[in-house]
Amino acid sequence: MGNKIFSTVSSDEPNTLQEFKISLLKGELCRFKSIKVPTINDTISGEALADWILEVSSPKEIEEIIIMIKCVQRRGSGMKTILQTIAAALLK
Repeated sequence: MGNKIFSTVSSDEPNTLQEFKISLLKGELCRFKSIKVPTINDTISGEALADWILEVSSPKEIEEIIIMIKCVQRRGSGMKTILQTIAAALLK
């Protein structure tokens, strides 16, 4: 038996809090095939919106978006509405 210590963390798991937040955001948004952006009368995929948010947002803004998403989930409200608002805000 020896005193070997095995790591319980796999290489696919996020190593930092920021990586966890990024994977959480991508996981939530990738569930949506299309999100309508009302200001340009076009649609965007959830994956593309997640990538866009990560490109243009600061870590603080990403955290605020995650908090908004979690609040919507707790209330049982429609997720697409908040995602449409986020996409419209990114255009400005």
